[in-house]
Amino acid sequence: MDRTPPVITLLTDFGIEDEYVGVMKGVVFSICRHALVVDISHSIPPQNILAAAAMIEASCRFFPEGTIHVLVVDPGVGTERRLIALQADGHTFLAPDNGVLTPFLETEGIVAVREIAQPSWVLPEVGATFHGRDIFAPVAAHLAAGEPFMKIGPAVDPTSCIRLAHHRASLSEDGTVIGKVVHVDRFGNLVTNISRKDLDRLRGRTGGKTLVVHVGGREITGMQRTYGEVPRGTVLALIGSRERLEIAVNCGNASRILLISTGATVIVRPSTNVPCG
Repeated sequence: MDRTPPVITLLTDFGIEDEYVGVMKGVVFSICRHALVVDISHSIPPQNILAAAAMIEASCRFFPEGTIHVLVVDPGVGTERRLIALQADGHTFLAPDNGVLTPFLETEGIVAVREIAQPSWVLPEVGATFHGRDIFAPVAAHLAAGEPFMKIGPAVDPTSCIRLAHHRASLSEDGTVIGKVVHVDRFGNLVTNISRKDLDRLRGRTGGKTLVVHVGGREITGMQRTYGEVPRGTVLALIGSRERLEIAVNCGNASRILLISTGATVIVRPSTNVPCG
């Protein structure tokens, strides 16, 4: 008999000042005492669905198969928006149907999507403003306790689910990658939605020319391997741990120094005057 505890992750915009996260965990443990609950983050900027989507995409692959991921970044809480459960790549995701699950709606590993509509799995009294506690936490706990996924509610056509318009960067015909800053980490690094693969495709189209990153009126020529390859206080571009383009300042805060935050446009072009090397 497998005694490995089921894993539930939480990703929200609740912060840690209030009781919200702790109460969700209390609901989980009241139903499935042996669950292992892991906090991915509760510091998503309020209502920032794109940031939450980028963070869960970057994080979930490091958890074991069978993990249940609960995402509560829900500006539409209490309205008629759907709540959905999605199975993909060996994981289960519970979230509002507001685009936060876009990365997994696009994957070839998607198995099933269902609407969360099992009244016996939610709290006896469901309020209008805290579905993380009243719906998502108990549903996750019931799944962790062994209830079958198919009982969660009716099947949903994945193509009917809401998807974010700017989740991925775009590569134009003129050899330009256009993306956005989707996250500012604790160090002030600007994490974008431009992937290593996007930059590799751009290099392939341009014969391997040196790349120039344009952001906030700045031009950053070339890519570094890590932060310490430039002098302290220098702005640099590199591929970070998420396998995404980051703009950083060695031993500094790029967001504060460049006056840039989430949503800023980032453009990468091949250099016209710097030789490859």
